[in-house]
Amino acid sequence: MLKKMLPVFIILLFISSTFIGTVQAQTGPAKDKQVWRCLKAEQVGGKTKRPPVDADVNVSGPKNPGSKFPSDPNTYDGVYIVLVVPPKSQKDKPPDKTKTIQSTGNAEFDKKLFNTDFTGKLAALGLTFELPKGATSNQKVQATDGSVSFQVHLKNAQGHTNYGFYGVTINEAVTTAPTEVSQQSGSTLQYGTIDFGENNTGDPEDCESIRWDPYGRVFDSRSLEPIPEVKVKLLDESKKLFSGFDFPLPNPQTTEADGMFNFPVPPGTYYLAIATKPSTHEFTANPNLHKNYKKAYSDIYKPDEPIDEAEGKPEHRDIPLDPGTNLPLHFPIEMITYDVVKLGQSTKYEGIVSHPLSKVSLIGKKSKKVYATVDANAQGEWEIILSDSQTPQDEKLVITPKKVDITKLSLENSILQKLASLLQFEANTLVSSVYAQETSPAEAEGQEISVDPILPYIEGYAYDVNGKIIPNAQIKVRVDWSGQVYFETKADGTGFFGIEPKYLPIFAYNLEFISPTNSQSTTMTTSGFVEKNQQYLQENKINLMAVTKDGKSLYPTVPPPTGSENISPTGVPSTSAAQSGNTVLIVVILVLLVATVGIVIVYMMKKKDMSSPQTPQIPPSGSVPPPQV
Repeated sequence: MLKKMLPVFIILLFISSTFIGTVQAQTGPAKDKQVWRCLKAEQVGGKTKRPPVDADVNVSGPKNPGSKFPSDPNTYDGVYIVLVVPPKSQKDKPPDKTKTIQSTGNAEFDKKLFNTDFTGKLAALGLTFELPKGATSNQKVQATDGSVSFQVHLKNAQGHTNYGFYGVTINEAVTTAPTEVSQQSGSTLQYGTIDFGENNTGDPEDCESIRWDPYGRVFDSRSLEPIPEVKVKLLDESKKLFSGFDFPLPNPQTTEADGMFNFPVPPGTYYLAIATKPSTHEFTANPNLHKNYKKAYSDIYKPDEPIDEAEGKPEHRDIPLDPGTNLPLHFPIEMITYDVVKLGQSTKYEGIVSHPLSKVSLIGKKSKKVYATVDANAQGEWEIILSDSQTPQDEKLVITPKKVDITKLSLENSILQKLASLLQFEANTLVSSVYAQETSPAEAEGQEISVDPILPYIEGYAYDVNGKIIPNAQIKVRVDWSGQVYFETKADGTGFFGIEPKYLPIFAYNLEFISPTNSQSTTMTTSGFVEKNQQYLQENKINLMAVTKDGKSLYPTVPPPTGSENISPTGVPSTSAAQSGNTVLIVVILVLLVATVGIVIVYMMKKKDMSSPQTPQIPPSGSVPPPQV
C-alpha cells in the first residue's frame, strides 16, 4: 500500500513546494483588508481636447477575468471608487509623490479607507468629484458579473493633469494571512492588513487614466519652446479683468515650465492679454512664426481677438511671443507629472513633460542601459509599458526626458518619412529587447527621476542600517506616496521572510524593518533590498521582478491576461504577428520604391533615345546585310 501511495506523495510534495508562499496557507478575510483594482476612464461622448467645465466620465472594468471582482457581491461591502491625482512639478523641482491626492469624494469613506478625510484636498484644487452626478455625498457602486460600469461627474478639471480611478473593496473573501513561508533556515508568519489584488492578473487596457490638453500655452515663435513665468490675463467682454470663476482661480495666471494656462469659464465672450513677459519678446498681431509651429501648437491667438466660449465646447488658444531681432529663448525640460503602476506582469510608466515632442527614456541608474525610449506627443504626454522580464530587479530606473528641436524636424507626410518611422520602430524594438543601447542619464537635459522597481514578490533577509541581519524582525510594507502601512509580516529567527504577489501593492513601495530588541527602524527601497540580498538571490537563482527561480516561473500556470502578452519596452504590443506585419510592410514599400525609381529611369532613357537623331548603323565587316523586303 505504501509503495502505491509513494508516487502520489511525491507529486503532492512537488506541488506544495512550487511556490514558497503557498505552504500551510489559511483562508478568510483579514480585518479591514483592502483590494485595489485599476479602472478605465473615458469621457462621455468622446474626449474633447480641453476639459469642459462640467465633464461626465464613464468608468468601467476590469474586463480581464483574473482581475475581476468576486462574482458574489455578498462577500464584500460594495466597491469604493477612489480618484487619484498625481502631483505636478513646482519651480524646477520634480513632482513630489508624497503630494499625491487620493479621495473617494466622501469624508466618511475616506476615513474608512485612509483614516483621514482627503475631500478637502480635492476642494483645494477647485475640483468637484460626484458619484453619481449631482450627489452631495459620493456613493459606493456594485459589481455585476465581476465588473463595474458607472458615470462620474468632474467639475473644473484642469489640463495637463492625470485623473486615475480605482475600485477598492474591503474584506473581500480571498486567501489571506497568516501564511507560513517555508525556507531551509526557518519560517515566517504573514498577517495581512491591506492587499492590492492586481499583481498577477492586471491588464493595461483595464487601467487608463483620463487627461485633457491645456486651454493654452505661451511659446517662443522662433524656438517653438514653451515660455515659463509669463503672466496671462483673462478679460471679459468689456476687456476688464474677469472674476466670475466657479471656484478660486488666480487671474492673471503665471505659466510654468510647460507654458500652460487654464481658464475654465462659463459661456461668453472673452479676451486674453499678457501682463508680464520677457523684455526681449513682443506679443504682436504678426508674429514671425517658424514654419514648424503646427507640429506642436494651434489656434494662434493675436491681441484683441474675441473668444466666444459656447456651452460644453471649451476654446483653446496658444500665444506666441516674438523675439524679433533678439535671440530665441530656450529653457530646461521638466517632468510636469508622472505616475507608475503595476499591471499584471508589466509596469506602466506615464506622464507629461514640459516640451512638446520630447523623448523620454527609462535608463538603468547603475548600468546606464536604455530599457525603453518613446516620443511624447504634441502636448508632452508619454507612456511606456515595460514587462517584468525586461525590468531589472537590482537597480533604479531613471525617467529621463530630453528635448527635441522642433525647428529641425522634417515634414512628416512623405513616403520616405513614413518608411523611416517604420524602420526606426523596428530598430527601437530590437535595441530595447536586447539591452544593447547604452547612454548616460547625464547626457540628457532636464530632471532625472529615479524609480525603484515595483517588485511583485519578496524573498530574503531583513537587514539593519549596519548591514546586519535582524532576527524576528517586524516587516512593514508602505506605499511610497502616502506612507500608509498596508501589509505586515514577521521574519523568523534567522531574519528570513517572504511575501507573495497577492500581498504586494500595484504602487511603488518600500520596506520597513523593526528590531524586536531595540525597536530600531530601518527603511529600505526595493532595489536596496535586492542589493542587500544579492548573494542569497544569486545562489538560489531567484529573480524577484520576473518571479522566477532557476529560470522557471513561480506564478501558477494560467493563460496570460488578454491584451498584455508580449508587451514590448516601448509600450507597443509586439506579438510575432505584429512584427511580421511591419517587416512585410517595409519590404513591400521598399520594393515599390525601387520599382518606381526603375520605371522612371527606363522612361527617361527611352524618352532621351526618341528625342535624339538616329544615326544609321553600319554592319560590321564581313557581316551579311539583312534581306531587302
